[in-house]
Amino acid sequence: MLTTFIAANIPFKVCILDFENNLNAHDTNTAKEICRRHQIIPEIKTIDIIDFYESPRFLEYAKASSCSSPQVVVHCYLADQINGVPVFGGDFFYFHNELVYFNKPPNSIQLPHYKDFAIDRFLRRHGRFGVGHFLNYTSELIHSFLQYTRAARSHTYDNSSITTRYDFKQAIYRDGGFQFAQYPERTFKQTGFEKVKDVFAEKNKDGWAYEKLYRYPLEQLYGKTEKVFLVLKKDNHFMAKLLKEMADVK
Repeated sequence: MLTTFIAANIPFKVCILDFENNLNAHDTNTAKEICRRHQIIPEIKTIDIIDFYESPRFLEYAKASSCSSPQVVVHCYLADQINGVPVFGGDFFYFHNELVYFNKPPNSIQLPHYKDFAIDRFLRRHGRFGVGHFLNYTSELIHSFLQYTRAARSHTYDNSSITTRYDFKQAIYRDGGFQFAQYPERTFKQTGFEKVKDVFAEKNKDGWAYEKLYRYPLEQLYGKTEKVFLVLKKDNHFMAKLLKEMADVK
């Protein structure tokens, strides 16, 4: 998203949320380095993340966004701290034309998870304009990912270098012309909450304490973070035919 805004000459500011005691430094240090590379001075917000989870504020933000993910609740908090129009990158659409990988419906487009729209719900309920999913904010952005990247092809891993969904996602960005470096320590997906979970595991002598204390209760209130699919009928459906043609392009 940052490189897209730079390429389009759109003025913007960067806001980074630091957890006290460097609990997410392994995540935010990368963002700060990218800012330095582009001579951008980010606005740094700081939060005592452990206190946030243990205080009533956590549930207040969860209720305000109907969010079933304790991590996305923190993103809603960040959106609330930003002046102006908050914009989050989000995810792009995937097209699936066969029954592969976790039994996804055939001939379907995978949409962002319900939990991912929590930021949009939070902003709307507070009367604020913002973008929770920049990468699918317009039909042109959606079309460009489906037209020019392997997001519109069967979600199978027929390349020895692509063995996980994270590899697949990186390949899509490369298809789209985004240049980025793969950090050795970021070979596997990181959310920035790894050390936060460790703190709760140590405090409660339970490796699943974070999930039990914060994720499972929210899922009982707002449902699990299930994937959402738009299933297209193959017969007499222009969009389905178009997407099928795009999926067949090698």
